[in-house]
Order: sequence, then C-alpha cells, then structure tokens
Amino acid sequence: MDNDFVIFRLAEIYFIKAEAELRLGQNTGDALDLINKIRERAYGDASHDITSGQLTLQFLLDEKGREMAYEGVRRDDLIRYEVAGNGPYFTKARTVGGKTADPDQHWMVFPIPSLQMTANVNLKQNPGY
Repeated sequence: MDNDFVIFRLAEIYFIKAEAELRLGQNTGDALDLINKIRERAYGDASHDITSGQLTLQFLLDEKGREMAYEGVRRDDLIRYEVAGNGPYFTKARTVGGKTADPDQHWMVFPIPSLQMTANVNLKQNPGY
C-alpha cells in the first residue's frame, strides 16, 4: 500500500540534536539538558539525570537503543556510529564466529525499489541487486 508515513518522536529529535552538538563539541550543555529531559520523562524525576562527564557518544548510542527500542531506528544508528558489522560499516567485513569474511557486501545497503527505478531513469540500482 502507498500509505506509509514517517513518525518522529520528540525524544528522537532530542537525541539527533544532542549527537550533533556532541560530535561538533559545541553547546554540549544543551546536549546534556536534552538527554536529561528524556530521562526525566522516562523515570519521572531528576534522580536519574547524568552529568557532563557521562555524556559520550557511546552513552548516546546505548541510551537511544533503550529509548527507541522496537521503533526501527537502530540499524541506522549502528551504521552512523560505525559499529554495525563489528567495525567501520563500509570498510570492515562482517564476520560471524570463525567464518571468513564474505567478499560480497551488497547486503549492507538496501536495494532501490523498482517503482523508484521505473519513475527515475537516472537512478542506478545498488550493486548486487
């Protein structure tokens, strides 16, 4: 069906802004306030607020994983933080157990849907699809 729509929660916007501020090293106090607002909403009071020393990119990734569980954003976060596949997403092969690295990495990127391919002849399908 063509009735898909995107929902962004306010908490996700707070996480996005906090991550950007933390990565830029600018306005980290605002990033801390945003994360603590999310935690205060979740826990009901300020007893679980974090300090500026606790606010790291790893903390943000972990906290967003808990807050946004089952909302379909985790894969994108793992790619952006380059932890999907146990290393830099596009530069390190994913290995499971003792399996040797698979040279075919096309499954790391989604295929472009055929409807979009048909609608725009300038698009080129992602490799492997």
